[in-house]
Amino acid sequence: MTIAAGFIGDHGAVLCADSQETIGGYAVKKVEKISVNECKAFNLAVVGAGHAPYIDMISTDIYIAVYGCDGNPVTIEEAVSKVLIEFHTKHIWPRSPDPNLAPLEFLILISDRKYADDFLFHTCDTAINWIQGSKAIGVGSYLADYILENMLTNDGTEEHLLATAVYMLKEVRENISGCGMESSIYFFGRNGIYQRMDENAIAVMEKNCEHFKAMVKAGFYEMTESESAPRKRKLDIAAELVRLQEHQKIANSYRDNSKKKAG
Repeated sequence: MTIAAGFIGDHGAVLCADSQETIGGYAVKKVEKISVNECKAFNLAVVGAGHAPYIDMISTDIYIAVYGCDGNPVTIEEAVSKVLIEFHTKHIWPRSPDPNLAPLEFLILISDRKYADDFLFHTCDTAINWIQGSKAIGVGSYLADYILENMLTNDGTEEHLLATAVYMLKEVRENISGCGMESSIYFFGRNGIYQRMDENAIAVMEKNCEHFKAMVKAGFYEMTESESAPRKRKLDIAAELVRLQEHQKIANSYRDNSKKKAG
């Protein structure tokens, strides 16, 4: 089972997923679900939800099909569509009695190195759609889409995009059975450079999530209580905000150090 999501902002794009693979409904193992490759004109990132061997096969076929394409999203979409149709024509895999319960889905992120632009595609079996904004796939997709709709701001900075990914994955992993283990988060900048988010930075941001949730709880209490009650809650919100800002500074330092090592 999988939770994966992709979203695009003014300062870059993010593709993220959990790392738990369930085998036979009873065994789990840690895997890297996101494949990132450098094509001639753009960086390509692919993540799938469904039957793992077929995800691996289609991901490779997509890379081969689009490697020589320019950054034109129409050309890339046509190449991907051809791969999906050819694959589904040749292969049939075991499903549940209701085929709608087990579609084979992909998120395909194209990060153009020349024109500093990003494109996100969502596929479901042989259907392919160009996504404006954000999209989640997998067993936790409904909760993930709800969180992204309410938390994500398109003009947010790199820090905002990464924090949104961390918060979304944490909530889904903790509340949806089958999603788990560590988060895998990739950021694609407008400068053509991409990077996997440092695990230490993810851990610090996850601690931040607890302060954020405390702020929301205190803020809702203040909004719904009488005027004589909220003084203490205002202090609670201020205290949680200070803690959140301090943790964010630590997370940023991990990210900056990771960038230096990558450079």
